[in-house]
Amino acid sequence: MTIHLFAHGCFFNLLLHIYTVHNMTWHEKSILFFYFSPALFTFFNFSISPTFIFALFSFFFTSKNK
Repeated sequence: MTIHLFAHGCFFNLLLHIYTVHNMTWHEKSILFFYFSPALFTFFNFSISPTFIFALFSFFFTSKNK
């Protein structure tokens, strides 16, 4: 349980880092949040692999369109 909470803490820190440090549009930030949000809930852990792949593709296409 401690390791689980630690991993979630690292994930939140990563999200905060992306939100504050990197110069991104709100569109890209919302894409990151909604596509990675299933990882925040243990109930949705089964969907993290396709969600992660889909997020990578969509992030690539949105950043390419700048």
